[in-house]
Amino acid sequence: MSGNTFEIPAIGGRRAAMLVAAFAALIACGPLAFALGWRAHTRSTPRTPQWDRDRFLDGSLSVDLAAWLSESSPVTVTARGLHNELHWLLGSYELAEVAPGRAGSLFLRGTLAPGMEATERAARSAVMRRVARWAERCGIELLAVPVPDKRRILPELLLPADRRAAAALDDRYDRLVGELRDAGIAVVPLAHAMARWHAERPLEELYGRRDTHWTAAATTRVAELVAAQLDAAGSLAAILPDPVVALPAVTTEVETDLGGMLGFDPDSAIARLYRESRELFGVQLAAEDGASTPIPVALDEAGIALCGDSFARQGFGDSLMAATGRLVDRRGVVGGGGPLTGLAALAGRIAAGAEPPRVVVWCFVERAMAEPHWTTAQAPFDRD
Repeated sequence: MSGNTFEIPAIGGRRAAMLVAAFAALIACGPLAFALGWRAHTRSTPRTPQWDRDRFLDGSLSVDLAAWLSESSPVTVTARGLHNELHWLLGSYELAEVAPGRAGSLFLRGTLAPGMEATERAARSAVMRRVARWAERCGIELLAVPVPDKRRILPELLLPADRRAAAALDDRYDRLVGELRDAGIAVVPLAHAMARWHAERPLEELYGRRDTHWTAAATTRVAELVAAQLDAAGSLAAILPDPVVALPAVTTEVETDLGGMLGFDPDSAIARLYRESRELFGVQLAAEDGASTPIPVALDEAGIALCGDSFARQGFGDSLMAATGRLVDRRGVVGGGGPLTGLAALAGRIAAGAEPPRVVVWCFVERAMAEPHWTTAQAPFDRD
């Protein structure tokens, strides 16, 4: 240092080259760490970007990819987990998206208070009418299966304050059923049936205690209701039966979506407290030699197509095949895609020349009524 002037020592060419190489190696490890590391899938996690040439050229795809990588990276998951677990141990953890209930249960906080159902009503009704007209043009029998939010069927597990707040939504499910029927769409209403099942068999779990989704017991019962309604309408008689065989149920430990929303490191002891044992079952296609083969998701020849959100994905397709004895095309099931993404994809395939299925079962959860899916709906239902 001379006077007030700082002299920065020069870096030799070899050392500079080594620093550049080390920095490049560190950056190159990012994709490898991402590919090998665990990624948290929560409602706040950015969706996986899909390739789109125009979005690539204007740079928006790169922005979405950067947000997805930073939110899902192992470093982010670990740091967030340690931060949240420390607050949990200190008793100062605030549950932003999750509401604790009785007996160790968890609820999605967004289902306990009114959302956008009022402001979305006009758009929602317009989309429902478009969907109904599209199905009629295509010769499709459309059957909506709206799934009640968990808190509607298990109100006794809510804490008193949450139960009082949720009372403002007591008629929301019936209003959703009414809107669907007003649009000319046939409905299998489930709220009263599931409440009755729960009253008759209170120990039979219809929803996961720490998950928003329904269980195999619920999907089995609901699939039987759907099959009965299709049979009464004569729809099943018009579809040739398939040799579908149910596999024995297996019990496995699963990570729950509400447990994941707590933001703990998935490998920590605290996170393991929020896992659940879940009974799962599936179906296969019987062969002439007595063996059975897996049933693919994409089935162009199926007379029934299932479309909807993650509730349609939670074993409901297998339950539907077991109950109807018919194959079910499940390409229209898009977890996290809301009620319309999979249905719009089916409409796009039909517009491109695919043969329409005879029946479309449209399954989505009640809370979709209060989410902004309806104002952002695209226009494939207007195509002939």
